[in-house]
Amino acid sequence: MINDYACRGCRLRCIEITGCYKPPQDLNMYGPQTMGVGSGMAYGQGHLHSRSRIYGVDLFFEIPQHPSPELYQYQAVPLKLTAQLNVSMGFGTPNQNWGLQLDWQGVMNQYLGTGWRLIEVFNDMSADTSSGMTGFGSSSTTSVLNIIFIFEKSQSRLNDNTPMYEGTMVEYQAPGSVSAGIGTSTMVIDTNWDNVIENMGNQGWELITILQTPATTTKMQFMGASMTSLMWMFFQRQIVSASLPPIGFDPPAPVLPYKQ
Repeated sequence: MINDYACRGCRLRCIEITGCYKPPQDLNMYGPQTMGVGSGMAYGQGHLHSRSRIYGVDLFFEIPQHPSPELYQYQAVPLKLTAQLNVSMGFGTPNQNWGLQLDWQGVMNQYLGTGWRLIEVFNDMSADTSSGMTGFGSSSTTSVLNIIFIFEKSQSRLNDNTPMYEGTMVEYQAPGSVSAGIGTSTMVIDTNWDNVIENMGNQGWELITILQTPATTTKMQFMGASMTSLMWMFFQRQIVSASLPPIGFDPPAPVLPYKQ
């Protein structure tokens, strides 16, 4: 679907999960659909398969207004995110320790370093999970998720490996709470990351996406629990190189102090 839109000059902007459904008897009944969502934008609908579920996704594209737009190529690079949660008994509440492994820096250096531009970092919701006891009162759970990095490059620059962008990632601990009632529960996450985005923007960094990791820790309280959810915020900025003076350029003469 992405290539079909790219051939018309459209540019992918983001991918969002819309929901999950039980697998239908005939998968063809859930074929791709498209529709417009305002001037200069469009999105397509597709589905992702994850063992026992089919996930709906929206793909947002920018529609060019130029009659002969520049065409772009896209690379989707899957990476494995390994998340391990170790739980041990503590005084009153269990101790929770998370370990996350994702070679985001390696893939960004590889593609940004050869002239590509990062468009999206996307969790396709597929996961393999295993758990077991590691000792008395201790357990370990390991999940392997599939994270897809999507890069963009104009066709006119496919053979040009000059780096145009650099990338980085900022961790953000989002506090939250879970309150319980009679037959109901409510979870609230405080995503007050405005200061982080503003500070990075002042340094020329562009926010690409915010990826919620599995690393969520909870602490039981009366009639509920407090929680912290780890977010990964991916940024990139254009590389600005100092231009050399033109050939034959004569610098101005130094200004000498006036002698009386």
